[in-house]
Amino acid sequence: MLFLVKDLDIQPGDIPPTIHLKQGSNAMNITLRIAANDAVMLTDGTAILKATKPDGTEVFSVLPVSSIALDYIVVKIGADRVGTLTQADGTYDATISIIDTEDTITQENYEEYDLITVQPFTLVVQKTA
Repeated sequence: MLFLVKDLDIQPGDIPPTIHLKQGSNAMNITLRIAANDAVMLTDGTAILKATKPDGTEVFSVLPVSSIALDYIVVKIGADRVGTLTQADGTYDATISIIDTEDTITQENYEEYDLITVQPFTLVVQKTA
């Protein structure tokens, strides 16, 4: 099993960070460390991973927040979800959003919640040989 750790702390005017993966990467776990900037959370929180594949289809995943500290909120993307994300090669625009709730979040209702932070990133999936 491979592990990748990526820090996300994009500021206005910055270029979103890029994560490079191979198509069909189903043995990779990704840990995102999202800048907390002293965010105060009353719950363990929920993370929303959204990505737009090159063909225009969307990926929407609700993930648990793994840990919260003064500096970072940590979210882990397991190998099964990484496998789903890397089914097609190309460049994906993605975001990870942190919501201060333990309610059941769906694609239909997630916009009703206040977001602690939204961090964009680019996912580049290289075609396998």
